[in-house]
Amino acid sequence: MTNRFITIKKLQQSSKMINFSDFFVRVSSHNIYQAQLNKPILFEVTVVNRALIMNITMKFKKIFAVLVISSISLLVFSQKDDTILTIGSHKFTAGEFWHIYNKNKHLPGFNETPEQFSQRFINYKLKVVEAINEGLDTLPDFISEFTKYRNELAESYLIDSTAIELSAREAYHHMTRMVNASHILARFPQNPTPADTLKAWNRIHELRELIVKGEDFNAIAVKYSEDPSARQNQGKLGYFTAFQMVYPFEKAAFSTQPGEISSVVRTVFGYHLLKVHENIPNPGKIKVAHIMKVFNQQPTPEIDAAAKASIDSVYRLLKNGADFAEMAKLHSGDAHSASNGGIMQPFGLNDIVPEFTTAAFSLKSDGDISEPIRTPFGWHIIKRIELQPVENFEALRPMIGAMMSNDERHQAGRIKFIQQKRQSNAFKFNQNEWNKLIQPLIGGNITNDEFFGKVNV
Repeated sequence: MTNRFITIKKLQQSSKMINFSDFFVRVSSHNIYQAQLNKPILFEVTVVNRALIMNITMKFKKIFAVLVISSISLLVFSQKDDTILTIGSHKFTAGEFWHIYNKNKHLPGFNETPEQFSQRFINYKLKVVEAINEGLDTLPDFISEFTKYRNELAESYLIDSTAIELSAREAYHHMTRMVNASHILARFPQNPTPADTLKAWNRIHELRELIVKGEDFNAIAVKYSEDPSARQNQGKLGYFTAFQMVYPFEKAAFSTQPGEISSVVRTVFGYHLLKVHENIPNPGKIKVAHIMKVFNQQPTPEIDAAAKASIDSVYRLLKNGADFAEMAKLHSGDAHSASNGGIMQPFGLNDIVPEFTTAAFSLKSDGDISEPIRTPFGWHIIKRIELQPVENFEALRPMIGAMMSNDERHQAGRIKFIQQKRQSNAFKFNQNEWNKLIQPLIGGNITNDEFFGKVNV
């Protein structure tokens, strides 16, 4: 039986020290690690046998040393070269730990404390060293796990954390606003050729020239936009906020002043023009109850008048003191909400037909009741229950990170990192090589995706 030594060195002194001489970590039934603590240490480590080679769980009972987060900036820079973990001949420094942790903590979905992350850090280092000693580093399972870890580690190095944070702040700023806009689309296929993109590019610029010369934006949208819904809505999108449109479209909308026409914007769908009508504060979500007289069929003037007379009679009862919830249960035609006193799920300014949302958000105080209002679905009386404003950045940061991982914003950190490396390494563009790459595109022989696939090889 062989003994191998693991040394864990403390990083910070404290008045609350617990002395240990040594402890033993059983990794498997045939290998034992003896771990020695060089000095008094500030946390207690308990190791349990999980009967699996290289799988170790370390439970921290006091966190004041290796993984304490207070005074972390001074600690990182003053002791970054200190060895905090030694496994046989392999040494790992404080700088490596904190660098990896600080890089990972900006990634979407990462919410581990230094204590939690240290368990993965130590556990993985133990597993790698043990695998090397046992010759397991050539097995497919190990190679797969190592590759996964390497890719995670590479991602943490190849990003600019400041750029990610700025992108999150921008997203939050957009979340606090709402844009009301129209658009015109010149579409190209999912895998466009250069000829496809050039045709759409020329078309959208022709339409922009017409608008700049005085043509009505929405009339042009009806006549020429390749968004199928434009025939019905004249290109009008209504209100939207962050994460409700593809990112290039969202960015253009929030960058264009009300009343102005945007520059041409490219998305995965094609080229767009936007006209921004309004940019207003996002009121958040509102919770209401309503009483509804439903149009069960296309309303004739007679059906409309009968529904209006019925809702007016309910409104008079409410004005005379009738209970709203009871009136909803007795008289509302909305089967989903009537049994619950008419209460609906909270919604935003763009979640329901504008006639309804405008009336709901116009109510000034909780408990206020609207006059009867008409929508395409019937007549309604609305009672405000609660207004839920947009939460602060800190509360929404985890959600923003998760949403960013699903759109082009997640590339912000990598793009900034590449730009910095280009600058710091005096990157120069080789026009001759570039000409060789783009030559096949001149005749339209390959698609854009095929071309960039060749570039990435």
